[in-house]
Formats: sequence, C-alpha cells, structure tokens
Amino acid sequence: MIISVTSPKKGMGQTVLTINLTAAMGKAINDKAAIIDINKYYSDIAYYLSNSSFTKGLDEFINLKRTDMLNEDNFSRCFKRVNDYIHFMTSNDCFDMENGDIISLQKYLAKQYPIATVDTIASNNKISKNFFHISNAIIVTLNQDKKLIDKLVNFNGIYDYEDKIVFVINRYIETLGSNKIQYTDLDIEKDVRKAGFKNNRIFRLDFDTEIMNDCNDLSILNYVLSSKESKYLNQLKELSSFLLKQCGKYNIEDKSIKKKRGFFTSKMDFFSL
Repeated sequence: MIISVTSPKKGMGQTVLTINLTAAMGKAINDKAAIIDINKYYSDIAYYLSNSSFTKGLDEFINLKRTDMLNEDNFSRCFKRVNDYIHFMTSNDCFDMENGDIISLQKYLAKQYPIATVDTIASNNKISKNFFHISNAIIVTLNQDKKLIDKLVNFNGIYDYEDKIVFVINRYIETLGSNKIQYTDLDIEKDVRKAGFKNNRIFRLDFDTEIMNDCNDLSILNYVLSSKESKYLNQLKELSSFLLKQCGKYNIEDKSIKKKRGFFTSKMDFFSL
C-alpha cells in the first residue's frame, strides 16, 4: 500500500508525521516500510534520518530505469536502511521524475515493501498529484489556521481524490499559556465539512514537546518506537490502525503476528510488540 502525505503549504510538520507514521506502521506489522522523499527542494527526510551523506535514492532509481538496468536487487540498493522498520529513498537532484518513472516505482515497491509512504512537495505540484493517483490513501496535514482550510478549494485538484483523503490536524494545542485557543478541532471539522469533505476521517495529533526536541540523530525514532505511553503516541496508533485496516487490509486482532505476503494479524497495541 502507498500513502502520500501532503499539505496545502510548507511548515505543517508533514515530514515528521511521515517518519513517525511509517515507523509506527512498520512496527505494527513487524516488517520493513519505505519512505520516498520526492521533495527535491528541501530533502528533509535525509536530514532527519541520516547522519552521513547519501547520494543514491531517486536519482539512482531513475538512472537505472531509463538505462534498462533496473532489477529487484539494484532497486533495493537505492534505499538507505535506518532500522528494521524504515528504509528511505532520498529525493532527486539530477533527474526530473516522469509519469513512467512513478509507475515503475510503484511496481517495484509492491514487490519489496508492504507499506510505502511518500513525503510529497507541499502546495500545488504536478509530481505530487501523480503520486496521489497511485496512492491508496492521501493524508492532508492541517493545523489550527482557518485560512489553510480555505486553501483546500484550490489545492492540487484534491477533490479528484476525495475518497482517498484522511485529514490530520498536526501539532494541535488547546491552550497557549493561560489562553484557550479559539479555533478548536470541532471548528476545523465543521469547516472541512463545509469545504465539501462530508465523510472523510479527521484525526488529531497533539503537540508534544518531546517529539519537537527529539528530531536529531535519529532520536525521533527512539521516541516513536519506544514502549512509553503518551497522548501523541496513542493518537498516532489510532491513525496507523485506521490506515492499516482501510488501505492495507491488515486485521489487527491477535497478539501473535502470523505473516503471509500481503496480510498480517497482530494485536492493537502496536508499541508493545
């Protein structure tokens, strides 16, 4: 299954969300998951997950594909392994992606990765839209800004993929100092419905200072993959469970994981595996 993560504008925390969600789902099914970074303007995935230079990734994949040298073995070498659950493909610098490259990438991902997430280019972008087309789900990252909801109307043809969209209110806060934030999750839901998304699920991920302080030297994954309890991790677990069930046809029931290609059974408590 392929999940694209996007936002009407940069700065919504979609990259950290992509990493956390991929790690949570990979651990849930006890298998590797891929992150594809297509944002060549920032390459944030490599910044968060690698402490060494990494020059392959999408450029290597595109070069192999266009020279008819691509196979399953050298496809796997286009990724950097972070841990047992996350492998990532860094964004392209040299080659521009074409639709044929995306279709080929989809085919190879299906063979080697039960889960792949795509960190797209925020705002309107043709390549991101092409990834929306092949995705099983599209996560649209929002925050507590009413103007951002208004931007959905003209955002990257998003209405064409209405049945795939899941909204995530990222870094949600209820109070700032002693003041209550006026634009609440209920207000956001009301405005999302008013914008035409009548039945799409809306999830909330609360602001967590530990996440914000643990974004260097891979420690962000130490937090997300730990056995600790927090509101954020429970909310992330709920989002992961929904996506695995709705898009990947994973049945989260049993404590033990019975692994068959394309189907897994496990307990709801992902973080105790």
